Amino acid sequence: MSDSAPYSTQQFIGDEAENEISRLENQARVRWPQEVVVLRNAGLKIGTRIADIGCGPGIITEYLAKEVDASGMVVGIEINEKLSNVAKTRNAQYNQVQIINNDACHVIEIEDNYFDFAYARFLLQHLPDPSKLLTEAKRILKPGGKLIVMDSDDSLFHITPYHKEMALFLSEASKGQDKYGGDRNIGHKIPCMLFDAGYANINTSVYTFTSKNISPHEFLDITTKFKIDLLDDSLKDWGRNILNDIYLQSKEKLFFGTAGVYCVVGEKAA
Repeated sequence: MSDSAPYSTQQFIGDEAENEISRLENQARVRWPQEVVVLRNAGLKIGTRIADIGCGPGIITEYLAKEVDASGMVVGIEINEKLSNVAKTRNAQYNQVQIINNDACHVIEIEDNYFDFAYARFLLQHLPDPSKLLTEAKRILKPGGKLIVMDSDDSLFHITPYHKEMALFLSEASKGQDKYGGDRNIGHKIPCMLFDAGYANINTSVYTFTSKNISPHEFLDITTKFKIDLLDDSLKDWGRNILNDIYLQSKEKLFFGTAGVYCVVGEKAA
């Protein structure tokens, strides 16, 4: 296990990025139908400007580009050079898209009061100090602009039948994320974080998806398989054995999995 965050400049610098990009593509495909409703309800429409903070390989950036159309603008911000280059290639056909390779907590290329929206999707869970990101997002938003945060909370994860070592597996994965300053249970904490950062009109929703929405195998690929990389090296074989058991269980009719994310919308005071 690396001591650096998965999407830092130290990670995904070679071919190992391909598996993660594939997982993110599947995750986006599953999550986007719910996410786009949240964004539209918040006011995202043709012609608006939105920052895709921590855009990774630019999958959601492309979806956003289609939402705002050519009269709008999407600026993807990604610290990892490999992923930002993938994002640039993926979105090369969209004149309304710009990709910035920089730390989202200090984006010197973007002026104050510029965006109508900022979207931080599954990002805060990886940051040692999320308050820096929330402060920077508020800086680049126009007065009345909205920050939309979507993130995980492992307390919303469950499978049936429940593997006898699943709770310990999740705990060890959480410790791995804690080691580099991340938080696998950040979702329920976000509303308070936005309040402390000075946002107004904060609204919180919880959205779930299950192994009935997609195949059980895909469900585990998206929600659980990557957590092997969070385990201490001495525990990886143990973790793989647990996952192998669960994948076998997932072939049974009685298997059911559910996972959830928190969505929090806050507004920059006018």
